[in-house]
Amino acid sequence: MLGVNKGEVKLVTHSPKWDELFAEEKEMLQSILGENIKDIQHFGSTTIEEINAKPIIDMLVGVDSLDKVDIR
Repeated sequence: MLGVNKGEVKLVTHSPKWDELFAEEKEMLQSILGENIKDIQHFGSTTIEEINAKPIIDMLVGVDSLDKVDIR
C-alpha cells in the first residue's frame, strides 16, 4: 500500500520499492513537462532508510516558469 486513509497516520518499515516508485513518477513527470523541468527531488521520511515513515513519497519539482507548465 502506498499512502494512508484520510485522518490516519501509519508508519511502516522503510521499503526499497519507494526509490523505484519515485523513479517511475519522475520519468512520467519528465515526459509531460519536458525541458521546462530544472530538477526533481525525492525528499522526506521515505528517503531515510533507518527510520519508519508514512508510505507517502514526497516529490519536489523545480521548473523554469509555472506559466510554461500549466497543464490544466
